[in-house]
Amino acid sequence: MHLVKGIKQIGYVVDDLDSVKQLYEREWGQLEWVHYEYSKEDFEDHPRYTHGKLIPVAAKIAKTTVGNVELEFIKPMCNDSIYSEFLSKYGPGFHHLQLDVDNFEDSLSYFKSQGYEVIQDGVSKRGVRITYFDTYNAYGFYIEIAVYDYLK
Repeated sequence: MHLVKGIKQIGYVVDDLDSVKQLYEREWGQLEWVHYEYSKEDFEDHPRYTHGKLIPVAAKIAKTTVGNVELEFIKPMCNDSIYSEFLSKYGPGFHHLQLDVDNFEDSLSYFKSQGYEVIQDGVSKRGVRITYFDTYNAYGFYIEIAVYDYLK
């Protein structure tokens, strides 16, 4: 069974978005950035589950696209998210790959059947359904799958 069509996104957890953006622009040239922020209040209408518990997540995010791959830089703004857990345990760095999958539900079932725990699941205020799996021991990073038109 081939679930994965490609890699959509490479995600990093950082403690300083400005420094990261400056580094990438110095090394890679001028990049176009998209910024947004999630506050805990955003999750009243768009709940997110972390380790199976309803926990609002707050984060500042900067994204840019290089070729066909999106780079996402996440600065956690709360202490109870998978991003802040990662930062505390490993420091800033490579956090996840978001896979381009044929079918979200089939992929969700498959990764669960392989014993990978869902560590975060929910729908963003932008209408994106996301699920992160704890694949760190197997891959050295987490896997994320997403549906971008989930609320349509």
